[in-house]
Amino acid sequence: MAHFSQNQVLQSLNVTIKAVVHEFYAAIEHKDLQRIGELVVADVFVFGAAADAVSVGRNQFIADLRNQFGRVKDKELRLQLSEIRVGLCDSGRSAWFFDRFVIEIVRDQEIMYSYPIRITGLLVRDQDWRLAAAYWSIPLRSNEYQYSLIVGGKIQAGVALANRVAPAAQPLAQSLLKAMAQPPSLPELYATREDAFTIGSTIDEVFFAADGKNWVQEIAQLPLQFAVRGGIHSAIAPDGCTAWMATHIDLTGGITMPYRFFFVWLREQDRWKIVVSHDAVSTDLSNYD
Repeated sequence: MAHFSQNQVLQSLNVTIKAVVHEFYAAIEHKDLQRIGELVVADVFVFGAAADAVSVGRNQFIADLRNQFGRVKDKELRLQLSEIRVGLCDSGRSAWFFDRFVIEIVRDQEIMYSYPIRITGLLVRDQDWRLAAAYWSIPLRSNEYQYSLIVGGKIQAGVALANRVAPAAQPLAQSLLKAMAQPPSLPELYATREDAFTIGSTIDEVFFAADGKNWVQEIAQLPLQFAVRGGIHSAIAPDGCTAWMATHIDLTGGITMPYRFFFVWLREQDRWKIVVSHDAVSTDLSNYD
C-alpha cells in the first residue's frame, strides 16, 4: 500500500482546488448555468462588483447570472487567467482561494471591453468541492482616482445587508464589531501565515502573509472612524474549521468611503484568525474607466 506524506497530500489537494476553480471559470465562459449550480452549495453567498450585486442562495445566484448573461448573449466571455493561490484547512474539507485575471467581452473575434477582476472565495467539500461564498471586485487604478470618484458622487454605497449570522459565527461577528470600535486592535485579527491574502480596492493593494497584517496596521493607525453599515452575513463551514463573513464597512476621515468587505476566517488551536480579507468600493461596469 502506498504511503503519502502530509506535504504530498497538501500538494494534491492544492491541485484539486485549482482544478475546481478552473471548472467554475469554464462554466462562466460557456454561460453554463446548470454546471454553475452544481458547483455551488445550496446556500451560497456571492458579492459582486456593483452596489446591488448580492446573491443569497443558489436560486438567486443563478437568476442573477442569467440576467448578466442575458446582457451579453450575443458576445463571448473569455477569462485570461493570471494566478490562483490556495489555502487549505488541516481538515482537508475546506479551502480558500484568491485569483486575479482579466475578463474580455468579445464579439466577432474583436475585444469590445476588458476588465481586471479579483475574486476570493471559500470552498467546502462533502462528496465534491463546492463554492460556499465568494466576492469578485474590480480594482481601481489608484487611491487618488478613488478619492476623485467619491468626491464626484460616482461611487455608490453597496446595498446594506440584513443581519444573518449563524449562531456559531456570532463570536466572530462580535470580534469584528469590537475591532471597528477600537481600530488599533484590528490587525490582531489577521493571520500572518503564507496562505493569508489581504486584498484592497486599488490595483497595487494585494498583500500576502504578514504583509497584509502590516498594511492593515498602517490603516488602523490613521485618524479614521470605522463603522459597520447594515448587517453582517456569516456562517461556519461544515468542518467547523473555517468561516466566511460579508458586510459593509464605512471608513470616515473628512469624507466617508463605503467599502464592501468579505472575510474568510480559520480556526487554529481554538483561535480564529482572518486568512482572507477582501475589500473594494462598488463599481458599475458601464462606468468603469
